Amino acid sequence: SHPVGLKDKKDETQAAEVEKREDKSRINQEMLRKYILYARQTCKPKLHNIDDDRISKLYSELRRESMNSGGIPIATRHIESIIRMSEAHAKMHLREYVNSDDIDMAISCMLEGFISTQKFSVKRALQRHFQSYLNFKKDTFQLLKFTLDELIREQANYQKLTNGEDGEFDPYDEPVKISMEDFEARARELNIPDVTNFYKSRAFKNKEYQLDKTSQLIVFDNNRR
Repeated sequence: SHPVGLKDKKDETQAAEVEKREDKSRINQEMLRKYILYARQTCKPKLHNIDDDRISKLYSELRRESMNSGGIPIATRHIESIIRMSEAHAKMHLREYVNSDDIDMAISCMLEGFISTQKFSVKRALQRHFQSYLNFKKDTFQLLKFTLDELIREQANYQKLTNGEDGEFDPYDEPVKISMEDFEARARELNIPDVTNFYKSRAFKNKEYQLDKTSQLIVFDNNRR
């Protein structure tokens, strides 16, 4: 029993360290308000030497892939949104010029919005094809939470189909369970080999998730509030 007690103590210490790091990354509302006001008044980022070919290539590739998959085709307004979001991102960082990081972030945001409008089969195909864009400098915990949410939705839809019910399934009436092995395998596909700290983080605990180590399951229960 003694080694188990030491392990529990170590786990609690690691969890506290994770939460402490998360707290340090936050700023209070008043400081955020002042920062936004300052950025709006003083920063007007300019487009300079941006990679037009990269954006054009993305447009062509995304249009081809979405049409080949039978999905909704991309429109020129999506490309215009990349420019607007890249300027906004540069302004948030008080930059004088839009740089490649701003463009990459804008592409990632646009892709997430565009892909989310597609039907399920097309969405999965596009997510795999454009994974490198979607993962651009994402916070690891945020990326893992998004991945876990996706797995929960997939399992919920599967349960709906196996129960022989029609329509979209919303996993609110009963718990939805996925294996830890499936989630951790998906994490490894994203080059995240260890999810231990994610299980201890607020990103996991603040959702309706429970970790059942005995059964090696992650349980989503929307009624557990």
